[in-house]
Amino acid sequence: MQIKKEEIAYGGYFKVKKFEIYNPNKNLTSTRECFERGESVAALVYDQENDLYLFTKQYRIGSQSHLIEIIAGSMDVDGETPLDALKRELKEELGVEIYSDENEKESDNVFYTGSYYVSPGGCSEKVHLFIVNKIKYVGQPGGVDDEDIEIVKLTIDEIVKMLNNNEIEDLKTITMIMRYFVNSFVENIVSVVKTGNKINISKV
Repeated sequence: MQIKKEEIAYGGYFKVKKFEIYNPNKNLTSTRECFERGESVAALVYDQENDLYLFTKQYRIGSQSHLIEIIAGSMDVDGETPLDALKRELKEELGVEIYSDENEKESDNVFYTGSYYVSPGGCSEKVHLFIVNKIKYVGQPGGVDDEDIEIVKLTIDEIVKMLNNNEIEDLKTITMIMRYFVNSFVENIVSVVKTGNKINISKV
């Protein structure tokens, strides 16, 4: 596939680009529009001290409702890396930082799980996903500018119940929760005590 022409179809709070795409296999030219969302970051955040997971609840125009989500935000500062953007969003939305002290490095408590396209059929957004497993409270949460963000703190049991009741409707949030639980399960399996050629899974 070859992009023959590209133009801005709409330029408001977000942009929509219009493309002419040539398919040499079929000798056809077609038109496609793409919502230019850019790159973003998101993270599942764990408050180790209180054994709680931190989420945000805010109004989303796409759903026209308030959604419970993992922390997320756009990479809209020139030159910032995904980790830079995550640290900024953690302070702005949750009022927290990734924990570090003389014994623990920041890098010990944040894990990059990869980057993924959200809806590539018509949107350019690529989200970088993290797990933050230890934090410290440093400021006032709630977001910036016109953001009105409520902090929601949940136990694992509450998260599972909400998933089962379809109370969490945001896909990146569901993806990260499921990935976190799967990784935890695999780590437990890997760490079981082996006896000869057998694996003792009585404590898993």
